[in-house]
Amino acid sequence: MFFTILIELLILAILLFFGDSFWQLVKRDRFMKNAVNDQQLLDNFITKEFFLNPPARVALYAQKNDIGWFMNIHVLLKSDRATQSKMKTIYLIIVLLLLAGSYMLGMTFLVINLVCFMLLTMLPISNAAKVNTLENILCLALILHHWRSENTLECDQWIEQGRSLNKVYNSVKKASRSGALST
Repeated sequence: MFFTILIELLILAILLFFGDSFWQLVKRDRFMKNAVNDQQLLDNFITKEFFLNPPARVALYAQKNDIGWFMNIHVLLKSDRATQSKMKTIYLIIVLLLLAGSYMLGMTFLVINLVCFMLLTMLPISNAAKVNTLENILCLALILHHWRSENTLECDQWIEQGRSLNKVYNSVKKASRSGALST
């Protein structure tokens, strides 16, 4: 019995770690959707000072490629989605394996672990998940800023087609107008 409880505690500890990581990714997706639609947040976050002195990690992705600026945006968004999706899948598989292990120990342990896994949804989004999301938004804003500086008409037309980035683009335009910027 002692050995069974020890294994259950080990499974529970691992489940809490991977379960929290899984739910943080789910919450990060929600936070991203809310952030790109919150004009006030974007206006406060995307500033002229950021465009003048972007962090190195963000500036690295804002180098124009041979195909064009739209490809930078495509690569950024696609790689972010792919990474998040891959990690969610890995964490979910690990959680399911841990729950299967709990089931092998007994239904009581399975129920306890399921309840603990679901209780993790009540934890707030972590600062790391927020920072990662906001960093991606800043990278997107920097790409749009460079593109707009180089070819405003083309950038405007591309944004009009998609419209999902309108609020980010509005903040980019507002920050760009707040003073003369050189890129």
